[in-house]
Amino acid sequence: MEDVVFIDTCVQYEKRKLKEIFDKGFKEIGFRPRSSRILLKPNLLNSKPPDRAVTTHPEFIRALGEILLDFSCDVYIGDSPGYELLHKVLKNSGIMTIIKQIGLKISSFDKRVIKRHNGISPYRTFILGEDPSQYDLIINIPKLKTHTMMGMTLGVKNTFGFIHSLDKARWHLRAGQDRLLFASILIDIHRIVNPHVTILDGIIGMDGDGPSSGNPQNFGIVAIGKNAFQLDDAIEKIMRIR
Repeated sequence: MEDVVFIDTCVQYEKRKLKEIFDKGFKEIGFRPRSSRILLKPNLLNSKPPDRAVTTHPEFIRALGEILLDFSCDVYIGDSPGYELLHKVLKNSGIMTIIKQIGLKISSFDKRVIKRHNGISPYRTFILGEDPSQYDLIINIPKLKTHTMMGMTLGVKNTFGFIHSLDKARWHLRAGQDRLLFASILIDIHRIVNPHVTILDGIIGMDGDGPSSGNPQNFGIVAIGKNAFQLDDAIEKIMRIR
């Protein structure tokens, strides 16, 4: 039996509308985040401003964060940008302002957590910048973007951000141009992280030379699901990526 993927339309980052969508989506998929230690894992690739559609939009974080805080949750936010400091990316993306205004906590993703996993890739050891097991719930918050190697970067690809800092480049070097090998690595990492829910920011996404140098596009999509594989598949069908 497949998990439900909730998809709604939203053309701008307006807090009231976003909260309505999140509330409706959570009920639809049966997600209840009461009194939990939660980690928000947005896409914080680099420090470009939010209008460039490189990072998860700060107002997306505000609306979601306020809902979780209203449920008395202890809410952390973090990622491991490959080539820039996390605090710089948080500041330039506009998310640091939200963190301070509503009272989120920052997870620095600067640990070296060894995880062993017998998955579908040839590799069995992965080093993460944060330990997923330290949280009751992980909420994966990708950005809808194109990706020059993989076609698109959505929910499964977003958990690659758990890989510690510059180790990301090493994984890219190991995979080279072998898309299937890199896909198997991404799948193994995603299964290690095992986020409890994925919430896609596809309101303003990116096409062209993604994931960092493409063109912002208003796709007007928000998607919510417990299974990122199914969510990604649904979005790819909508975007006609095959």
